[in-house]
Amino acid sequence: MDTAAQRYLDELVARARGPNLLGVYLTGSLALDDYLPGRSDIDVAMAVRRSMTAAEKHAMVESLRHSALRCPTRGLELVVYRADAVGHGLLAPAFELELNDGPHMSYHVNYAAAERDPADGLFWYALDRDIVAQRGVALVGPPAREVFGRLTESDLRAAVVDSLRWHAEHSAGLDYSNAVLNACRSLVRVETGQWLGKSLAGQRAIALGAPKEVVESALEQRRTGSEAGADAGPFIRYAHARLESP
Repeated sequence: MDTAAQRYLDELVARARGPNLLGVYLTGSLALDDYLPGRSDIDVAMAVRRSMTAAEKHAMVESLRHSALRCPTRGLELVVYRADAVGHGLLAPAFELELNDGPHMSYHVNYAAAERDPADGLFWYALDRDIVAQRGVALVGPPAREVFGRLTESDLRAAVVDSLRWHAEHSAGLDYSNAVLNACRSLVRVETGQWLGKSLAGQRAIALGAPKEVVESALEQRRTGSEAGADAGPFIRYAHARLESP
């Protein structure tokens, strides 16, 4: 993690502190040792002791949105959960609050899980919480594994297959490298039990027999920040078919 991200997270934690806060946890690339300064998101999961009031939710959004706390990279993806709702693995979104905002990310807020549009995918939250349970880094609070429950293997596979199906349907609008390497990460988690960062997941997927040329192209694009015009759809459909099979 670079200095700018560390300072940002220190301030985020300071602003989030209060009697209802149980813990703040890094997930995504920061937790998986694959953060690219200026290009990666800052992914944060918070756990609270009780349901947040409407006033508390609005106050947190106004305190942490990009116009109030400048994000040093692509953007902040923050999801807040009630601790007793996520102590066991579940597929439902089950969040209290979701905030996405940053210099290269559109401002978006959901003040309840029911506000999430199913067309945008509901699988993200179950998979993110499984990452937190296995690899989450506590900035404050108990260890992540004591707060977030892991998915059963059957629920994990269901969420991953749902994710790959959604990505295949939307592949034309996706960043090629991210789409391919996210598919690799999901494949590796199901087949080995490990959540890895995108770069390591790509290398592991090749070792597991994934098409080498496609994955290496995605890895090179991630390293250089270049943009490829290729469609990730064929690779996503390959991963989907591989994991959907018994």
